Amino acid sequence: MICEGKSVFNHFKDNNSNTDFKWENDCGSFKLNDDTIVIGYSRRFSNIRNKNGLSELIIKHIAK
Repeated sequence: MICEGKSVFNHFKDNNSNTDFKWENDCGSFKLNDDTIVIGYSRRFSNIRNKNGLSELIIKHIAK
């Protein structure tokens, strides 16, 4: 699951019991209880702030 914007990411994070999440350099990820991976990123006026970091997270979780 991809969350567009940190507030959406925080909504999922805050409404789930999982505390194993990571947010660095304007992007982050965590796993829901049903093993769904949630990836989020910060944006400014629809521009992704850290495209390389987001790409690395997507590759990391797709390659599993």
